Amino acid sequence: MGWIDDYLSYTAKQESPEIFHFWNAVTTINAVMNRKVYLPRVSDGIERYRIYPGQTMIILVAGAGRLRKSTSVKLPKSLVESVGVKVLDGKTSPEKLLTMLGGSGQHSKEGIISIFAPELSVFFSRQQYAESLIDIITDLSDAPDRKDFPTQKGGDIWVRNACITFFGATTPSSLAEAIPQRAHQHGFMSRFIFVYASSTNRKESLSETHPDPQKMKWALDLKTKLSYGLECISKLNGPFDFTDEARLWYDTWYDQYANVADREGEGWVSRVPDHLLRTAMALQVSKDLRMVFDRDTLIESLAALRLVEDSMPEAFAQIGIHSGASGIDRIIALFKKNGGKITNFDLFDKTLRYFPDAVALKRAVTGLQAAGWIKRVNFDASTGTELFELVRPDLRMGRTNGRPGSQGP
Repeated sequence: MGWIDDYLSYTAKQESPEIFHFWNAVTTINAVMNRKVYLPRVSDGIERYRIYPGQTMIILVAGAGRLRKSTSVKLPKSLVESVGVKVLDGKTSPEKLLTMLGGSGQHSKEGIISIFAPELSVFFSRQQYAESLIDIITDLSDAPDRKDFPTQKGGDIWVRNACITFFGATTPSSLAEAIPQRAHQHGFMSRFIFVYASSTNRKESLSETHPDPQKMKWALDLKTKLSYGLECISKLNGPFDFTDEARLWYDTWYDQYANVADREGEGWVSRVPDHLLRTAMALQVSKDLRMVFDRDTLIESLAALRLVEDSMPEAFAQIGIHSGASGIDRIIALFKKNGGKITNFDLFDKTLRYFPDAVALKRAVTGLQAAGWIKRVNFDASTGTELFELVRPDLRMGRTNGRPGSQGP
């Protein structure tokens, strides 16, 4: 995959798993193309909207320490900066972010930026401005040509030609606790690609105390090659297109996928096609600098996203359930006691007493669905009866925070 292969070689000694470095590479390429490259979305001969590679936003998710996720996120920063992309590193406030992105009047600067948040719980904290910051990023993630934001001091800040690329890292528990609950429910989360890993086969003790000139030269030469490659990529401009074979493959895939999206509704599932195409932009340009999708690139992009989807339940494992682990244990035990299936009425009747209120119980059920542990298999609109099924019967709750599970009802 050209540039991406070189990046993976450059980071081969760093202890983070390769999947983290792969997505960092994809996002780096797309950050450099930002809004200069785009894919027109045309219906009935009319361009309805565009997707830009620079809209890519990733969050690496892993336990604390060993996988060095925050370190891996920091590695692309100097490469992105080397081609002149504006960078925000670390904590910010809504006002600071808007000031970096926009201004007042018709001559305000372009709102193109790459955000590096190696500690997501610091960037999206529960401080008073956190929800405002999330609203701003949600609005700008759609890359509007112009967006006006009122300020606390009066007046507006205009953001023109917005394009936010995001490199983040966090743990499952911080993902659950640091981002306000409202953000989990209003499309914010589905705009991100959450990349989870639980282990790495890379080990580097760093016990050597004498630098090796040859290895240093190899690393510097490779970084120079990477910077030159990004410089070439940064000069690309204009629309992406499909080869005929790629278009046929995508149309066939989309027809099948749309049926799944219709059944499963909004959220991540509705955004997969755009995630697939943005990822494919990076893969294609990495290969040959051509702004034309070939069929194999689309297939590779889909395979990369499927790996992400397979591990998403682990990334989201504690969203909506971290504060009620004991009650969750009761829910899982109830499913097992009832052969793996239960209606919403029976579920609420037999587990409500283990939660502070009905809202907390509903949030727990939603969290279990998001984590892929249960799913709704039937719904009777006339009676409001929902039938839920336990998808992971081998699940042992209550151990995600290092605590033994509680007994069932």
